[in-house]
Amino acid sequence: MNPSALLRALRAAAFVLCSLFHADPVLADACSAPGFAAALAFHVGKNPVSVAVGDFDNDGKPDLTVANSAGVSVLLGRGDGTFQTAITYGAGTYPNSVAVGDFDGDGKLDLAAANNGSTTVSVLLGRGDGSFRAAVDSVAGSAPYALGVGDFDADGKLDLAVACSFPGYVSVLLGNGDGSFQAAIRYEAGAYPDSVVVGDFNGDSKPDIVVANFNSATVSVLLGNGDGTFQAAVHYGVGESPFSVAVGDFNGDGRPDLAVADSAGVSVLLSKGDGTFQAAVNYPVGQARFGRGQL
Repeated sequence: MNPSALLRALRAAAFVLCSLFHADPVLADACSAPGFAAALAFHVGKNPVSVAVGDFDNDGKPDLTVANSAGVSVLLGRGDGTFQTAITYGAGTYPNSVAVGDFDGDGKLDLAAANNGSTTVSVLLGRGDGSFRAAVDSVAGSAPYALGVGDFDADGKLDLAVACSFPGYVSVLLGNGDGSFQAAIRYEAGAYPDSVVVGDFNGDSKPDIVVANFNSATVSVLLGNGDGTFQAAVHYGVGESPFSVAVGDFNGDGRPDLAVADSAGVSVLLSKGDGTFQAAVNYPVGQARFGRGQL
C-alpha cells in the first residue's frame, strides 16, 4: 500500500472512532473533541509510568496494575468502570514497565516489572484472589526500561524480553515454569532502547522481538530461532527520539506492521512478511508532549 492509500485508511479509521464517540457522525478532520465522559481519577503511587490490564481475581472483570515509583499498584475492577482502592506491592528500584502473564503455570495471572533504577526485573506471583506474593527479582542488565512477554523456546513456559538502556541491548530471560527464570542472555540493539514488543514478523510461528531505540532514531528487529535464541538485530530508521512501538496490520495484508511514536509524530513501517520492513513513512500528529522516562 502506498503512503497516500495508507493515509486514507488511517482517516477512515479516524472516522469510525469519531462515530463511536459522537451522537452524530462527523468528518474525520473534525474529530478533535470526542465525547468522553468526565475523567475518573484513581490514586496510585507517585509517578505512574506504565499500566497493564488483567483479571487478577478471576471474577470476569478487568483489573489494572500500574508501575510507579513506590512499586506496582493493583486496582481491582468493579465491572462498571470504577475500581477499588489501589493496593501497592514493592518491586525493585523505580519500576518503569509492568506486564502480565502466568509465569508459574497455575492458571493465575502474575506480574513482571522492569526496574529502571537497578539491574533487575521483579516477578510477583498471583494468588488468584487479586492479591500477590512478595516480589522475587532476577538480574536482567543495566537500567531495565521495558519488557515483553512470550514463549521464545516453545516449551509452554512464558519468557521475558527486557529492553536495557545502558549501553543498549535486549535481555532474554527464559522461564523455568515456576515463576523463576534462567540467567539473562543479551542481544545488542540500538542506543537507549525504551520500548519492546513481541510478534511473529516473518510468519514462521516463532516469536520475534522489536525495540524502539530512543537515542539512535531506529527500531531494531530480532528474529527468533524458536529455541530461545535470536538472530542479530536489523535496524530501521524512524523519526527522532522514538519512545514507543506497537504492532498491527495497517494495510490489511495479514502481515504485522509497526507503528512507532517519536518526537515528531508516528512512523509506520509496513511489513514485507519475511521479517523485513519497508522504509518508514512519517505522519505528524502534533507537538511532542512527552520525553523519555515520562510515559
